[in-house]
Amino acid sequence: MATTSNFLDSLGVNTHASFGTGAYTNSSLTVQSLNYLGISSVRDGFSAYGVQNQTLSALADAGIKINVVVGSDVPATGLAKYISALESFATSHAGSLLAVEGLNEANLFSFSYNGSSSMEAAAAFQKAFYTAVNASSVLGDLPVLNMTIGNDNAAAYAALGDLSQYSDYANVHSYFLTYGNGDARQEDQIALAKTVNSTDPLIITETGFTTLKTVDGIGISETGQAKLILNGLFDAWENGAQKTYLYELFDGNSSDTSDAESHFGLFSSDGTPKQAATAIHNLTTILSSGSDSSVSTQDALKYTLSGMPGASHSMVLNKAGGVFDLVLWAEPKIWDDVLNKDIAVASSTVTINLGAVYGKIYVYDPMKGTAPIAVFSNTSKITVALSDHPLIIEVGATAPISTPAITVDPVLTLSADDFVAQIDTLATAQGLQEVKLTGDHVLHVSSEATMRYILTHCQDVLDKVAGGYSFVVENPQETWRTFTYYSAEGAVTSKVEQGLSSGVVTSQSTFYPDGSSYTEVFKNGVVVSASAVSTEGDQTYYTFKDGIKASEIVQHKDGSYDVFEFAITGQAYTTQHQSFNAAGKIVALERDGDHGFRQSWTFDASTGKAITFSQVSVDGTKSYYTYTSTGAAKTTNIIYADGHSEAYDYGITGQSYTTVHQVFNASGKITLLERTGSNGFFENFKFDASTGNVISHNLKTTDGETVNQTYYSDGSAKSAIFYHANGSYDTYDYNITGKTYSTQHQTFNAAGKIVNLVRDSDNGFHQSWKFDASTGKTVAFTQFETDGTQKYTTYTSTGAAKTLNIVHTDGHTEAFDYGITGQAYTTRHQVFDANGKLTLLEHSGNDGFKQTYTFDTTTGRYVTLEQHDTNGTDRFYSYTANGNSKLKIIHDAADTYNITAYVKGLTLDGGVHNDTFTFKSSVAGTVLYESGNDTVVGFSARSGHIDLADGLVSSLSQVDVHQSGADTIVFIDNAHSLTLKNVTMTSLHDGWLTL
Repeated sequence: MATTSNFLDSLGVNTHASFGTGAYTNSSLTVQSLNYLGISSVRDGFSAYGVQNQTLSALADAGIKINVVVGSDVPATGLAKYISALESFATSHAGSLLAVEGLNEANLFSFSYNGSSSMEAAAAFQKAFYTAVNASSVLGDLPVLNMTIGNDNAAAYAALGDLSQYSDYANVHSYFLTYGNGDARQEDQIALAKTVNSTDPLIITETGFTTLKTVDGIGISETGQAKLILNGLFDAWENGAQKTYLYELFDGNSSDTSDAESHFGLFSSDGTPKQAATAIHNLTTILSSGSDSSVSTQDALKYTLSGMPGASHSMVLNKAGGVFDLVLWAEPKIWDDVLNKDIAVASSTVTINLGAVYGKIYVYDPMKGTAPIAVFSNTSKITVALSDHPLIIEVGATAPISTPAITVDPVLTLSADDFVAQIDTLATAQGLQEVKLTGDHVLHVSSEATMRYILTHCQDVLDKVAGGYSFVVENPQETWRTFTYYSAEGAVTSKVEQGLSSGVVTSQSTFYPDGSSYTEVFKNGVVVSASAVSTEGDQTYYTFKDGIKASEIVQHKDGSYDVFEFAITGQAYTTQHQSFNAAGKIVALERDGDHGFRQSWTFDASTGKAITFSQVSVDGTKSYYTYTSTGAAKTTNIIYADGHSEAYDYGITGQSYTTVHQVFNASGKITLLERTGSNGFFENFKFDASTGNVISHNLKTTDGETVNQTYYSDGSAKSAIFYHANGSYDTYDYNITGKTYSTQHQTFNAAGKIVNLVRDSDNGFHQSWKFDASTGKTVAFTQFETDGTQKYTTYTSTGAAKTLNIVHTDGHTEAFDYGITGQAYTTRHQVFDANGKLTLLEHSGNDGFKQTYTFDTTTGRYVTLEQHDTNGTDRFYSYTANGNSKLKIIHDAADTYNITAYVKGLTLDGGVHNDTFTFKSSVAGTVLYESGNDTVVGFSARSGHIDLADGLVSSLSQVDVHQSGADTIVFIDNAHSLTLKNVTMTSLHDGWLTL
C-alpha cells in the first residue's frame, strides 16, 4: 500500500549548482528553498572545481541527497578522471549520492566519445560509464540511471538499442506540454524510454514548465505552472515513476523576457517562491503531517466516486494511525496557447462515498494553503468541487494538519563546518541561546553570495556564536584554487591563491586589502622560494634550503633594503637581519638565537660606526648600549632575568667624572651609584632600596684621594675612610652611641700608623690627638668639654706632656709647659684672664721645686710669689701694686717660719715651732702667737700687737712679761715664749698684748 512517505520520498528537483551561476551559487538560499519545498533530493551535474563543487559540497553537508548526471564533456575529457573525482566527493561526503546518471539528452547536447557524437557512441559511453561505476569500490553500490533523450525522439531511442544491462533505471524527461491530456503524453514518454530499459524501474529526471508564457506548448502562467506540476507529480507516481525531479529550482534570470530556459524555476532568480513553490510547500506540508513511513494495518479505504470529470484521477496514500489521504485530480486544458492566458475551468461536484462513517474528514487544496477548505464530521459521504488540480481528502485524522516547531538545545557545541551545514535549519529553530564552536571559528561557506545571504538572513544565529567567527570561501580549480577570507562583517581580510599540479600545491600567494601580498613557490611539497609586497610597495624575496627559510631580502621603495639570514649554525645566533640605506650602507643589524638570545645594532651610515647595541642573553638578561658618532660608548642599560637592572652613562663633560653607573632592584629602586673619571676619579654610593637612603659611599678623587663611607639604614652617616694619594688615610665613625663622643676621626700615615685622632659630640664635646707616627706616642691632644672648656696638650716624642693650654668658658685661659730644662723648674703654668692678661704663673720642678706668681692685670706686675724649694723650704712674697715688697714668709723644712712685713697693718701668723717675725721700717702690725719660742724683730712698741692664740692661757695674768737685756720677753712656759727684740717693756703701749 502506497504511503505519503513513499510519495514524498519520490520528489526531487533539478538544481544547477554545476553551472556556477545565478542563485545556485548561494548554497544557503538553495538549502532554505529546498527546505521550504519539503524536498531533500536534487539532480545536478558534478564538477570537481570552482563554486560548482563548493555549492554541491554545501548541499551534501546540509543533508541534501544528490543524483549526479554526467556532463556532456566527460566522454571526451576522460571517464577515469571523472570517476576518480566523483569518488573523492563521495568519500568526503559519505551517503550524499543517491545515484549517478548517464548523458543528459544525448541527442541535443553535443558530446564526443572516441571521436563520435552518434547515438551508438552515446550507448557505448553508457556501457563504459556503467562498467566504471560498478567497478569502483566507492561508487559501486550506487544505482546507475540510463542516459536521456530529448524531445521524445524515437529514432534516437532506436539507435541506442537495449541498455538494460548497463543501467539500473530507465530514465525519461517528461515535458507533457500545455495542450492538455498530460497523463497520456507522459505514459507515451515512459513507454518510449522503456524501449531501451524494458525490465528496469523508471525515474523521471526532468519535468516542468517555463513561466515565459509566450513559449508555445510549454510556456504558461505561474498559476498554470503550479497546477500542472501538482498534477504531473501524481501522474508520475501513478505511472510508476520511482523518483520525479522537477525542472528546476530557480529561474536562471527572472527578468529575461526571451529565454524560456531562464523561467523554469519554482523560485524566481532572487529566491522568491513562485506559486508552484508555494503549492509544493503546501502539498508536502499536508502529506508529511502525521506521516512516519508506517502503513496502516486497517483495510484499504473503500471509497466510490461519482461526478468525476473527464481526464480525472484518484489515489489513496496511507498515513500512520489509520489515516488515509485520498487524492483527486483532473487534467482539463487550462492554458490558451493562442492568447497566452489561463483558461477558467468550471468545477465538477464529485461525491465521495467512503463506505463507513468517519468522525472527521478534512479537505485540503494545495493551491490555497495548508488549512482545510472544508471539514466534515460524522459522515460517510461528502461532496467536493474538483476543477483542474489536486484536492486531498484526509480521512481518519482527529485534527487538521499541524507543523511542529523545530527546537534545539539551548547550547550547541559543534565544529564550524557542522554549524555552517545546519545554519539554515538553526535560523528557524527555537530555543537556541549559544553556539560553541570547536576548533577554529572560521566558517567555510560555498561562495561570497552564500556568506552575504547568511549575514542577512541568519544574523540572529551568528550573534549566538561564542568567541566570534569569520568566513572563508574556497574556489578550487584543476590547476589552481583560491581562499578568500572575510571578517564577521563580511569584509575581505585576505585572499590566498594556490597553484596546483596533480593536486599538489606548487605556489601560494596571499593578498591583503591594504595591497600587501606574500607568494611562495614549492617543489615536491617543499617551499623553495618566496616573495612579498608590502602595503607601501616594498618587495621581499626569500630563499629556502630543505624547506627551511634560509634568507630574505626586502627592497624598499626608497632604495633601502633589508637582508635576513636564517638557520645559521655554529654561532650563538641562528638568524641575522641587516638593514641598509639606499646607498648600501648598513644602518641596523639584528641577530637572534635559540632560547631567547638576541643582539641588535644600529649604525651611523655616514661613518659606519655603531650608535646603539642591544642584547638579550639566554638567561633572560637584556642589555642596551648607545654610542657617540665617533663610536665611543654613550650609555648602557642592563635588565637581568630577576628584574634588577644597571645603567651606565659615558663621556660626561663638565663634571669631575665621565662615567655614571647605577644599579636598580626589580622594583626600580636604586641600590648602587658609581661615578668614574678618566683621570682616576671614582665615586660609589650604595642605597637601602626600601628607604632610598645611602648606606655607603666611596670616592677616589683625581689627585688620588679615596673616600669610603657607610651609613645607617635611616640615612645617617656611620663611617668613612679617606685614602690619600701619598698612602695615608683618614677614618671617620659617626653617630656613635654609648660614648661621650658621637663621631671619631682618625688619620694614618702611609705606613698605617695613626697620626691624628678626633672625637666629637653634638653637645660640643671634642677630643683630638696627634701622634708621632714613628713611635705611636701622642704629640698633641685637644679636648673641648660640653661646658665649652677647651684644652690643648702637646707631648714630646717620648710621649711626655710638653704643653697644655686651657680656654675656659668665661674666656680666661691657662697654659702649661712641661719638661723645661736649664731652670730650677721643669713645669710652667700660666693663667690669663678673658682679656689675655696674665693672672697666675706657676713653676714646678721634678724635685719638688715650685713657684707661684699672681699678677695685677692692671699693671702686669706680679703681686704674690709662692715658692717651694727643693730643701723643703716654702717661700711666700707679696707686693704692692707698684711692685714694692709687702710680705715675705719663709717656711723651712723644720716647720719654722721667718715672716717679714714690709707694710703696716699686717697680721703675722707662724707655726708651732720657733718662728721669727720681722717688721721693716718700724711698721706696725700684729703677731698671732700659737706656740714655740718665737722672736719678733722691729716690733712697734707704740702701735704693734701680740695676740695669743686661744687655749694658751686663760688670763694675761698667767703670762710673764719681763725685760731681758734690750729685749722684752713674753714667757708662758719653757715651750712657749715670745722675744721682742730691742723693745723695752716701758715703751710698750697699753693693750699691746691680748688674748
